[in-house]
Amino acid sequence: MGILRQDEFWRMLLDARPGRRADIEEVRQAARPQTGVKRLLFVSASPRGEPHLATDFELRRLRESLERPYVANRIEVLHRPAADYATLEQALLSLKPDLLHLSCHGDSAGNLMLANERDDPEPIPPKMFTGLIKALPFALELVVVNACHSTIVASMLPPTVAAAIGMRTALHDEAAIDFSSTLYRNLAIASSVPQAFKVVLNRLISHGAEGVPQLFLR
Repeated sequence: MGILRQDEFWRMLLDARPGRRADIEEVRQAARPQTGVKRLLFVSASPRGEPHLATDFELRRLRESLERPYVANRIEVLHRPAADYATLEQALLSLKPDLLHLSCHGDSAGNLMLANERDDPEPIPPKMFTGLIKALPFALELVVVNACHSTIVASMLPPTVAAAIGMRTALHDEAAIDFSSTLYRNLAIASSVPQAFKVVLNRLISHGAEGVPQLFLR
């Protein structure tokens, strides 16, 4: 089993059989050591010149929801704030998370607004973001893009990832905070993504936003 844990083996296999990527990644996930703890990479950006996003409060509530006794230590949260594309890329490659949550602005063309080193908006086209996810030497279980019009991006991710969630329009701050904490708390309980998503939609009724998120499955 030792060779099955080596990244180089899987890169060679993917290069040899690019048309079987989804099947290969599924086998690779099954071969990964199971620690029982999932790694969530929370990447956020709220560059100047754009409406401020309360991503710090979103992250705090998310962490608090995962500290409750019945879900504690089931999801490890890793954070990369004020992120540009290079930060996102490096974090994914080095940390190899199971789950990716991206909280930022988006435009009607599906561009995701990260923040460059001057804290100005750095638009990432849908093709560039999805290309990065497809190029990873491992498969993410879930990608959540909490950005306006991000259904454009999320719809392009399966079958590379098992599940992706995007937003038709913007979630205001309170709804976004409820969305994140509810989703990951239910995933930590061991709910499936579709089950956790249904709970989230029900929670968002109180915000009048149950029609905003959309789930895409492999």
